[in-house]
Amino acid sequence: ERGSDKKNREKEGSVAWKQTKNGTVQIHFLGTSSAVPTLSRNVTCNVIRFQSTGRIWIVDCGEGTQMRMLQQGLTFERIDRILITHLHGDHCYGVFGLLSMLHMRGGKRPLLKNGKPQPVDV
Repeated sequence: ERGSDKKNREKEGSVAWKQTKNGTVQIHFLGTSSAVPTLSRNVTCNVIRFQSTGRIWIVDCGEGTQMRMLQQGLTFERIDRILITHLHGDHCYGVFGLLSMLHMRGGKRPLLKNGKPQPVDV
């Protein structure tokens, strides 16, 4: 890893607590690398877990998100939203596997997926 990659970044796998006006949230840093994963860092994925309800919002869903969630002890059934900041592969390629796994586990409740509409070059 380049030295500049390590500056001003949360440690991957770490958890931060943030008090908001609506209660306390945990922020799990599951992937802090950009387009290319390394042995110690996965591509982009952060999870916000609301302490009061246990609900989970995923912010970007790079490949490997499912494994990182398992390693952090996060519950798939509590996923409420998937938020995608933009349509680069390192931010969204994990969505397909995650949705497929949720379906195979019998997921029946609505899941809100958010993303900024963008034109796609073909």
